[in-house]
Amino acid sequence: ILGADFSDGVGKNYSVAEIFDLETLEHVCEWVDNRIDPDKFGETLCGLGKMFNTAFMTVENNNHGIVTLKVLKDGEFKYPNIRLYSRPSVHRTGDEVTRITSLGMKTSATSRPYIIGKYRKLLSTITLHSPVLVSEMTTFIEHDDGSLSAEEGCNDDCVIAAAMAFMPLERAAMQMLPKIDKPKEDWYQSKHNPFLVGNIIKELRGRMNKYPIDRERQLM
Repeated sequence: ILGADFSDGVGKNYSVAEIFDLETLEHVCEWVDNRIDPDKFGETLCGLGKMFNTAFMTVENNNHGIVTLKVLKDGEFKYPNIRLYSRPSVHRTGDEVTRITSLGMKTSATSRPYIIGKYRKLLSTITLHSPVLVSEMTTFIEHDDGSLSAEEGCNDDCVIAAAMAFMPLERAAMQMLPKIDKPKEDWYQSKHNPFLVGNIIKELRGRMNKYPIDRERQLM
């Protein structure tokens, strides 16, 4: 599962991708840049998502996030739409703007408490490895007006991206492919494997009583 928070690419804040293992909830990747353009960020997210088993992706869709989502949906390296968080209406409208804005998750004064609240409830089961993310969590506070964000002079981009990753947890789990048990390694070397050269030779000897095939038998 991948959560993404974007910036405008001019150095004021950060574009961030936080990736977690869906089964273990272990933090497996963090990508941060404060100079990347929103469209290039879309290409980067596509590559990161595919690198991690076509991760189920939730992207903030405020402001420039629409550009990032446009690249993910229709760009040269477009991402499978089924693996992008979206509102149900995204597949039922012919209006391109509505389809794109239905992708991703809008963070607002209304939605942010819910997004952060879900993340907070799961914290005891999440394994974190990023000192940057942990540091941001210590300065992420509720202000006097009830809003949730970083203390003055601090950043909260990693926190928002991490929280976004867990928004579609149940939906992502339903899409997870079942594991296929691989044959035991010793089977490949066993006498029951019909593709081993030694077993093929034994089978030919059993059929013809002689191997290699002599010249007379080859000409027949």
